[in-house]
Amino acid sequence: MDKIELLKEEERLLLPLVLQRRIAFQKILENSLKNAKNTFSNCLMIQGQAGTGKTTTVINCLSDLKNRKIIHDYVRIAGHVTPQSLYTLFADTARLHNGLPTVLVLDDCDFMMDQGCLELAKAAFDTRSKGEQNRRVYYQSRKDSGFKYEGYGIIITNNDISPDRMTVHQQALLDRVNLMCIDLKKEDMFIYNAHLIEDYLSENEDGLSEEEIQNIVDLFNTDI
Repeated sequence: MDKIELLKEEERLLLPLVLQRRIAFQKILENSLKNAKNTFSNCLMIQGQAGTGKTTTVINCLSDLKNRKIIHDYVRIAGHVTPQSLYTLFADTARLHNGLPTVLVLDDCDFMMDQGCLELAKAAFDTRSKGEQNRRVYYQSRKDSGFKYEGYGIIITNNDISPDRMTVHQQALLDRVNLMCIDLKKEDMFIYNAHLIEDYLSENEDGLSEEEIQNIVDLFNTDI
């Protein structure tokens, strides 16, 4: 069977740009983690449209960095968090292991709407403070000693990051993180995924029959 082509001509012209943007995303993410000790923040906030592969790219990158022993491990949490649960997450990921950090991925969590959660995040990612208070996290009061947060945070959000729409506490957190805005759109991800399907069907490493391949092509061209 000839090479499978699912992309339209105008979509194929955009493919190199889409691939370039994805590679740039991956490189920035990897470099941020590899050079975390030399940057002003131990947190990267990634903002972009829903459905543009932010989470998938982050998890794939973290898995690779874990295998290469650049990070110790990563923990992903999505959805609802409370100050108590966020404090526990910070405590569980605070320590270095053989000098390597654990990465806490807060994936489209609602913590930015809770002042208590914001206070914890500001403390954990506060690399601007000098001395003993630098990145020291407390819960509710400072009667206990708290703990020093040596981990790394990645915040993934679909929300528009506009300073004029943010509260004082949200802005204070934004001042403590590296902000990365992804310019990929859903249309770009459609092109990228179609490109992956093209390659899969053309290489046919699973030994699909011509009829099975044609069924996939027909499904793509009609329903998808």
